[in-house]
Amino acid sequence: MWKFNPDKIKEIRKANGLSQEAFAVKIGNKAKRQHVCHWEKKQSRPSLASLLAIVNAFRVPLDFFFTYNLHHSNNLFSTEGLTQ
Repeated sequence: MWKFNPDKIKEIRKANGLSQEAFAVKIGNKAKRQHVCHWEKKQSRPSLASLLAIVNAFRVPLDFFFTYNLHHSNNLFSTEGLTQ
């Protein structure tokens, strides 16, 4: 299962030497410093529009912000509950 990784927002912001305020200004899309702060603290998630604005502003692929969890309980290949 693919899962959004909010740590990537802080990673890309720091890699570009930007404050939360400067990051918000760069992505535009009505983003404010408070939004960036909440995203980084995992208190909220960016909207799809904001995420696409980040992708376009920093020229990173959308999947940069997602990780795949092979150990998710809904894994199609899980052997949990099977008997021999």
